[in-house]
Amino acid sequence: GVYSSIYVDSNDNVHIVYLVSREVYPWGGTSNILSYATCSSSCATSSWTKTDINRQYTQDRRLFDLTIDSNDNLHFVYIKDYDDLWYVTCSSSCSSSSSWSHRMIDAGDSYSPSIALSSNGRIHISYTGDSTKDLKHATCYSSCSTSSSSWTITTVEAGNYSSGSSNYYSMSSPSIGIDSNGVKHIAYLKYTRSTSSSGTSTYSHTYVLKYARCSSSYCTSASSWTNATIDDKTTISYQGSLEIDSNDNIHIFYRDHGNTWNHSK
Repeated sequence: GVYSSIYVDSNDNVHIVYLVSREVYPWGGTSNILSYATCSSSCATSSWTKTDINRQYTQDRRLFDLTIDSNDNLHFVYIKDYDDLWYVTCSSSCSSSSSWSHRMIDAGDSYSPSIALSSNGRIHISYTGDSTKDLKHATCYSSCSTSSSSWTITTVEAGNYSSGSSNYYSMSSPSIGIDSNGVKHIAYLKYTRSTSSSGTSTYSHTYVLKYARCSSSYCTSASSWTNATIDDKTTISYQGSLEIDSNDNIHIFYRDHGNTWNHSK
C-alpha cells in the first residue's frame, strides 16, 4: 500500500483509506485499488479488516481524504477517472464494500480534495478545478450520498489556466478545517507564471501561500469568502495541511524547494 489517510474514532478504532498498486498487465502496467482497513484493538498485522472501496482506481497519488463525524460515521472524498470528484460514506459494517454509498459531486473538473464536517453535520469540501485550476468549495447537508443535486459548488478564487498558455495563475493543494464557531478555513497555494518583460521564452514563477475564510453557515457564494496572502516567498513548493487546535488557532504546514517544512500560525 502507498499513500494513505487515517482517522481514529471516539472508541479509538483506527480507520485508514489507502492506495494499493498491483501489476496486472504483461507489459508491467499497474491497476490501482482504493482500499479501506480498520482495527479495534492491538492492531497487529492479523487484527486488521480490509476491503476494497474502488477497484481499477485511475490515480497514482494521494487524491483522497477521510474524516469521521460525531456518530463515528465515515466520510470520504476522492478523485476518480482523473478529474471526477466523488463522495463516499459508511455508517456501519464498513468492512463490507456494499456498505459504502457513493455519489459523484463534480464531473470532469476536480483535483486534490480535502474534507471537513461542521458541528451540525454539514459537509464541506475544498478542491481545485482540473481545467482552469480554480479553488472550489462544495457543501451538502442532506441526501449527500443519494443525490448530486444536493451539493452546492462555489468558486472561492478563480484561476485562468489553459493548456499551452504562457501566462496564467492556478490554485493547488487546498486543505480545509472548521473551528468551534463554525468558521471555515482553507489554506492553498497560488502559482503564477509569466513571460519576461523582454518577450523571450524566459518565464518567471511565483508561489504564494494563501488563506481563505468564511464565517457564514453555508459559504455558497463567492462573496462570503475572504482571501489573504500568508507567505509570498518564491521558494514555496508544496502546501501540506491546515490544522485547528483546541483554542481555534490555525496552523499551516508547508514545504519549500529545499524540502524544509515551515509552520505558519
